[in-house]
Amino acid sequence: MIIDAHAHILNHDLGTTKAGLLRSMKAAGISKSLVIDDVFTKNTGYTHQEMIDLVKGEPKLALAGTFDVMRGTAKELKFVDRNISNGTFKAIKLYPGYQHFYPWEKRCHKVYRLCMEHDVPVIFHQGDVWDPCNTALLKFSHPQHLDDLAVKFPKLTIVMAHLGCPHFNHAKPIIEKNPNVYADISGLFIGKVEPKLAAHYRRELNFVIEYSGHDKLMFGSDFELTSQKDYVKFVKSLDLSKSQLADVLGRTAKKVYKI
Repeated sequence: MIIDAHAHILNHDLGTTKAGLLRSMKAAGISKSLVIDDVFTKNTGYTHQEMIDLVKGEPKLALAGTFDVMRGTAKELKFVDRNISNGTFKAIKLYPGYQHFYPWEKRCHKVYRLCMEHDVPVIFHQGDVWDPCNTALLKFSHPQHLDDLAVKFPKLTIVMAHLGCPHFNHAKPIIEKNPNVYADISGLFIGKVEPKLAAHYRRELNFVIEYSGHDKLMFGSDFELTSQKDYVKFVKSLDLSKSQLADVLGRTAKKVYKI
């Protein structure tokens, strides 16, 4: 069973809609995708409720919700609480670099308390940013800050999105040291999986696997950025046994997100 632990649905063109994602999954042999909502609804073209309605009832899709740490209201937090409680949100994603906060800040604690209460993970955008407006700040999305958080909240399951790319050397001791920290390996490619870049990331990920172990890593494509089929092929080229590959391609995500 292959699970894409990091995918998106956008309302901007036919290739990235729900139907486009399901077609891509079928071509790649993917059984399930975790759709990540965006704190900025203009990026997806859907409100948070519309995203819920879009994913609801589709057995091949699960949803990670979000919360606006900087401007979110008590009503919006109740919305998150309700959708975690009823099983709609399998995780909550936060965007430190885009919203200018550190993951360990007190303003985030109310979200963490909810997630710990219901045993759902918090996903953090980590590493590089897509920032055409040039407003994001990389200091907030550096993976080193997750170490502080993991120690402060040992019962909080933390997922480092994108393995903190390109900060792999900083990311690997954090996921190795902290039993409550995992990472997805999405977003390494934009467009085609070029052989030269694939060879570079293959070396980097094999080193992470050797240092930190394979069982902390989850396949994710960051669809629509690249082909899910090509991404699966890339993951299959890593130095993994058959059983280890099954963990990275789906078993770990199934355990972490309960999907």
